[in-house]
Amino acid sequence: MFNKKDDKYILSKEAAESVLDGIFDFLEIDVDEIDDKEAKKMIKSNMGRVVKAVRLGRLEVKQDGGFKIIQHLRNDPDKQNSLIFKVPGAIAKKAMADKSPTDFYGRIYAMMGSACGLGESALDKLDPVDLSVVEVLGAIFLS
Repeated sequence: MFNKKDDKYILSKEAAESVLDGIFDFLEIDVDEIDDKEAKKMIKSNMGRVVKAVRLGRLEVKQDGGFKIIQHLRNDPDKQNSLIFKVPGAIAKKAMADKSPTDFYGRIYAMMGSACGLGESALDKLDPVDLSVVEVLGAIFLS
């Protein structure tokens, strides 16, 4: 799946997959048991994006002081504008209240914007690759 030389990656594929497994374990999610068909499809078909972001050092999971996922943006090599997502709680989920239940991406953007404390509009400015990682993480959190 990865055609790039391994010297661009800071983690092996196996180590990055272990990080992703750690997210699922912390959230007590079994992807095969997800009822929401759209979220399940999004996660299964795009897990490679998250694994690649971890391998490149653009996605970190920290559990000191609470579980959080730090996304370093692709066009920000100095890591000055990283997004820090906390596990969405009631406030982040309330941010989705005005979204239609069928507005899958709108619900993800509202929840993830709230989960990082910057609001939904901050996600509008993301590079498409960075946004796609946010979308997969959002689908995981919605599960």
